[in-house]
Amino acid sequence: MNFLRVSILSFFISATFSSSAQKIEDIPDFTLKDVISGKNISLYSYKDKKATVVIFTSNHCPYSRLYEQRIKDLVSEYESSGVGFIMINSNNSALSKDESITKMIMKAKESDFNLPYLADKELIAKNIFHAEKTPEAFVITEVKGGLSMVYSGAIDDNPQSPNEVKDNYLKLALDNIIVGKASPVTFERPTGCRIKTE
Repeated sequence: MNFLRVSILSFFISATFSSSAQKIEDIPDFTLKDVISGKNISLYSYKDKKATVVIFTSNHCPYSRLYEQRIKDLVSEYESSGVGFIMINSNNSALSKDESITKMIMKAKESDFNLPYLADKELIAKNIFHAEKTPEAFVITEVKGGLSMVYSGAIDDNPQSPNEVKDNYLKLALDNIIVGKASPVTFERPTGCRIKTE
């Protein structure tokens, strides 16, 4: 009986954690407003990139704030290699004023973001990617004229201390894609705040 209970528990844990791990193929295009430039940005405008990194984030979440500099550093490091970057905020501003578009604009200026910061208040992008946490990263590449996800999840293994990171999951995926190899890692469970939609 104890073995049975453990097996059932393991199944439910696995099912819960694998919900974000599903491979997404034929990702549809969507267009969202960049609060920094005020322009509408289409996901498919990045199709010519070697890879595009979509990161769901939050103004308020402590984990998202811990990763702000690391995300900017990734943009600076990989943009010249043909990697595009987008940050998306899908949090409901009615639940937290810190997540409003006005606050997004203020946050982008204060933090000097070097990548687009898109407002997804109708949950278009969130539903496509099945994003659940902030920060949560998705790496997509062009496949047969469309876009397909090749990695999703955590940016690295240490939210608290960038100097003590041992596994750079996102960097590992990008380094392999740049040299034409398949990513050896496709999913790592993200640690962060749940995206608040209701």
